Amino acid sequence: ETVFHQNGRLFIGANDGVHIYDISNPRSPVEVSEFEHVTSCDPVVANDNYAFATLRGGTECGGSLSQLDIIDISDINNPQLIGENWLSNPYGLGLSSTNPDILYVCDGYEGLKVFDISNISQNWQADLLIARDDLEAMDVISMDNDNLVVLTRAGIYQFDASNPVELVQKSLISVQ
Repeated sequence: ETVFHQNGRLFIGANDGVHIYDISNPRSPVEVSEFEHVTSCDPVVANDNYAFATLRGGTECGGSLSQLDIIDISDINNPQLIGENWLSNPYGLGLSSTNPDILYVCDGYEGLKVFDISNISQNWQADLLIARDDLEAMDVISMDNDNLVVLTRAGIYQFDASNPVELVQKSLISVQ
């Protein structure tokens, strides 16, 4: 489903779990660990302490759960599920390039959701800050220049995300 690079590691979201590889030698990746979950479509992103994976049920990937898994990777050799947020129809996700405590999750027909991940160690959940239900969000790319690109069924949106919870639309390329 996805490949995400973070601090010399590759996080591979597969339909059976999250696989973590050390790529300090890019020609010879070494599997460090894996976190297994129910069979499901599984995009993944990570920061220094946590990996975040969306599981989407009812698809060709199998499974019936639709949720955001929060995986503690502080011990990279032993990733542990520490929390879940239930979702309706999750797809892609991304971490804010302007605020390390913000996670964007595309929840399909439920829209783009913005979560605060700063208190995960206290409550084991990501706190929902806003839900843009006007966007049928499928994928998201957070760019270093404060731009957020959101792929929807209606088209490709570009937002100014300098304030990651008050997105300002900059452009839309409509899809017919």
